[in-house]
Amino acid sequence: MKRLPFLGIAVVAGLCIGTATSLASITQDDLGPVPDAGQITYQTTYVAMSPDCHEIALVIKADNRVQLRINGKADRTVDEIASLLYSPDSAHLAYLARKDKIWSIVLDGKESSLTAPPPSQLVFSGDGNHLMYITTIAAGQALVVDGAIQKIYSQVAQLAVGPAGFHYAYAVFGDNDQWEVVHDGVETEHGYSSIKQIRLSYDGRHVAFIGCRVKGDYMVERDGAVYGPYYEVSSPPALTPDGKHLTFGGYQLPPGAPLDVRGFPELDAYRVVDGDAVKSAPTTQILYSADGTHVLTVELHMIFNTNGTEIFYIDGIDCASCGVHEDVTRSPARARFACAGNGQLVVDNKLTADLAGVGPPLFSPDSQHLV
Repeated sequence: MKRLPFLGIAVVAGLCIGTATSLASITQDDLGPVPDAGQITYQTTYVAMSPDCHEIALVIKADNRVQLRINGKADRTVDEIASLLYSPDSAHLAYLARKDKIWSIVLDGKESSLTAPPPSQLVFSGDGNHLMYITTIAAGQALVVDGAIQKIYSQVAQLAVGPAGFHYAYAVFGDNDQWEVVHDGVETEHGYSSIKQIRLSYDGRHVAFIGCRVKGDYMVERDGAVYGPYYEVSSPPALTPDGKHLTFGGYQLPPGAPLDVRGFPELDAYRVVDGDAVKSAPTTQILYSADGTHVLTVELHMIFNTNGTEIFYIDGIDCASCGVHEDVTRSPARARFACAGNGQLVVDNKLTADLAGVGPPLFSPDSQHLV
């Protein structure tokens, strides 16, 4: 199977973005033979390509077992394989392997950490140098970092890692019967009945998340500072890359709020920046650029009080005229935005194509091309 790493991407980029391409610079990688139809298994959902696009690992049938192939070469045969992933720097490959009822962590071809129940949320740190996962033992659950078990809690969930360096955060259910967040090994001060949408700043030094208290109030916490309560939080918390600023969307229930046509109370929507709330259309998504100077927001606008459509803005500029309000994505370098929908494509706030149909846009690892 010969792979042309950026041929398709370069051609589409030239069509959609007007980027000049040089076919002479394209290289080929031999990623091995393509499996035949009889070797395809439901487990081929476990296909991983390295971020540098030079390695591919996939799982195929092997009699009554499964086999891992890396660039077409057989690596090992086991009963089951799961969570196949490359490190962000493409230097390491990790996955879960089961033989009979025993699972093991396989890192760069070496087995370790045998367990009966399978570990969950196998992830690499942003710098690619550390492997983490959640394990279940008799005493409870714990995060495992490079094979070392961290503090044990009743429950551990929602592991998140920072895009750069070695930073992580996860939710834990402690002895006080409340959920808390552990950030780089340190527990946050406040407890909640539930926690969701943990987010780390790009440098990983700051953490934000949504917490719900027993009476139903929603709070947003950043580095120990709590904002709220809100009737509901409408978007995941968004941190600037340096973590100094926090933005999210929220609802409040005004006193004596009337009911809408569906029988629900009419809520006031707000955009909240560092605790300062300003009325706005409901906000469902917020993305910052790498330097923190550009922001993309997605708002829900109602039509005839019954149907809603999402419209996105870049730096406050309404992009609804482009007819695009789906599949918002950001480049790996975090400096570019793309959005597709209704047969059109927008890149960096400019309409670049009007096609019969457009699916979710995908940036190349170097952020220079789009397919």
